[in-house]
Amino acid sequence: MTEIQGRIQSVRASSPTPAEALQTISRLKAEEVTRRWNEFPGKNTEGVASFQTQHGSARIGAMVHHKDPFGLDSVEVWLGPQEGPPASASSTRRSSFPTPGGT
Repeated sequence: MTEIQGRIQSVRASSPTPAEALQTISRLKAEEVTRRWNEFPGKNTEGVASFQTQHGSARIGAMVHHKDPFGLDSVEVWLGPQEGPPASASSTRRSSFPTPGGT
């Protein structure tokens, strides 16, 4: 089990309500994703990373943890240098949705 999986399991076991557990897990996942992005060494001089897999390619320019004290935290993603609105946001529930003004 990874460290983040252990932390999530601990939150599930100790939270008084499922809603509280979901909110805390959302925060933990968003923190983990942005921490890994910030530490990722493969960015170019503009801070953009390009990835190629057998299923296609992706380009990520920035990830920002958006904290929501009354709902679920999310991670906003830019597909190039961080300017204007993000292209998408993920609620960390294994879904991604376009943002208004994003692509």
